[in-house]
Amino acid sequence: MQTILTTNHLTKQIGAETIVSDLNMHIAKGEIYGFLGPNGAGKTTVMKMITNQWKPTSGYIILFGEKLRPDSYSFLKRMGSMIEYPVFYNELTAEENLKLHCEYMGYYSPDSVEKALSLLSLSDNRGKKVKEFSLGMKQRLGIARAVLTKPEFLVLDEPTNYYVYCLWVSGSCKGKGYGRALMEYCVTDARENGKSGICMLGSNKQKAWLSDQSFAKKFGFEVVDTTEQGYELLALSFDGTSPGFAQSVKNKGIEMEELTIYYDMQCPYIYQNLKTVKKYCDMNEIPVSVIPVDTLQKAKELPCVFNNWGVFYKGKFQTVNLLDAASLERILKKSN
Repeated sequence: MQTILTTNHLTKQIGAETIVSDLNMHIAKGEIYGFLGPNGAGKTTVMKMITNQWKPTSGYIILFGEKLRPDSYSFLKRMGSMIEYPVFYNELTAEENLKLHCEYMGYYSPDSVEKALSLLSLSDNRGKKVKEFSLGMKQRLGIARAVLTKPEFLVLDEPTNYYVYCLWVSGSCKGKGYGRALMEYCVTDARENGKSGICMLGSNKQKAWLSDQSFAKKFGFEVVDTTEQGYELLALSFDGTSPGFAQSVKNKGIEMEELTIYYDMQCPYIYQNLKTVKKYCDMNEIPVSVIPVDTLQKAKELPCVFNNWGVFYKGKFQTVNLLDAASLERILKKSN
């Protein structure tokens, strides 16, 4: 069977950090290849190297039987891709964007645009400007563009991952209506995509990084569950169902006495905060355990509410706030 893609000891470093290390893989013609791994594992980085957006630090890629070089771009006409968030000309319609893609790809087929729009259930929106599309519709349009030219090799990076989980407005942007616009957009998008509702994490005393309850309640959000630590689950239900915290969230503590941090890498500030905490603990000889929440099962078994981050000390839950040196000192002093 013909091999479409081969990577040989593919490695990518950014500064001192190794993002991808010694990757070898082979994809044959006709194969559907599932590329799995937790957040931060390097999946998107590999896809960017395959499409020549990023260059390997070492190792090499063979695509369609030829070694990929820094100036290799002609192969892109044989590929379709959607990596991370798709970008369009927002003032053009969906149909115009796809026709423009055909032009710069040098692909001419009279019914290709209509077939791609129909495949992704976008035919009725062909004349709508992209700036009027929801997040989900933009994601589908991105897939339509990727398959438009009947590529020999298709690369899709999380094609169904289009929901916004965290939104906030701060500083000089407050009071200008941005928060209302964002909330209305997310509620509309969730309804259009058949979701049961939207949940938000809050607190009976307003805390940093958490939802503004008074603002959320203006949109119909209600408190549907609470914890002993004062955290609240707010929900806006579309179908009458009512969510709740998992029972494990309501546990009063964990067995470990040392500073313990549960984290995932979905928030862009997590990595820097982990470095800050580890540096502080190393300098002050404080034992610390950092536990990645990198599987669905781990997420289901979390012993606390979670906002990409959850902190315990001496077995007691402390906060979902990210820690700087000062806040870490307060937690340690309060518990001693």
